Amino acid sequence: GGLNWGLVALFDWDLVAAIFGAIPVLASIIYLLVAISAIYVAFRMPYLSHLHDRYPAERHGAHPVS
Repeated sequence: GGLNWGLVALFDWDLVAAIFGAIPVLASIIYLLVAISAIYVAFRMPYLSHLHDRYPAERHGAHPVS
């Protein structure tokens, strides 16, 4: 979704419409799925932002910043 809006802002070119424009119902479904995904991520963000508390970098083999 972000990539598509970036292309619209920079080049006035809609990637979804370019790919699925011949099938307007399919383009609408793609837009709807992107919107639902954004809403899902927005509600999951508090959980996702605390993942580093549960799984510190040391567990993943990364070295802590000193």
